[in-house]
Amino acid sequence: MRASKSTSCSDRIENIMNIYNSSSPATLFAQRHLSAWIVGSGGDYIWHVKDNQSQLHHDIEALFAPDERVQASARANWTSHAEKWNKTHGRLECRTLSASSMLKGFANWPHAEQGVPRGALRERMRDGPVTWRCAMG
Repeated sequence: MRASKSTSCSDRIENIMNIYNSSSPATLFAQRHLSAWIVGSGGDYIWHVKDNQSQLHHDIEALFAPDERVQASARANWTSHAEKWNKTHGRLECRTLSASSMLKGFANWPHAEQGVPRGALRERMRDGPVTWRCAMG
């Protein structure tokens, strides 16, 4: 029987932090060099893209932005969309998730393959304020 040394997730994160001289795992997320390293090591990644990666954030937004020049039927060929409505806790909520593989070649990011915006539309039933939040990934 062969014994194998298992490496925990926290050990791997600590090793990566040491490689990139980072003091916090949060500073590593959505970084170009780390994306390339993960894929080069045989892995895949998915990042929550924030405003600190402004060009990638803009590219994903642009990919899903309504465009009068593109007919809805054509857009349906390269995007997927799902939504779910709930009425709970005194609010009406619609959660959306879209995906497109057209980010490959569109965004200048190492091995970027898909863009995935997630949205939530909420209306409080009692007093009616409506909020919209969207996150890119």
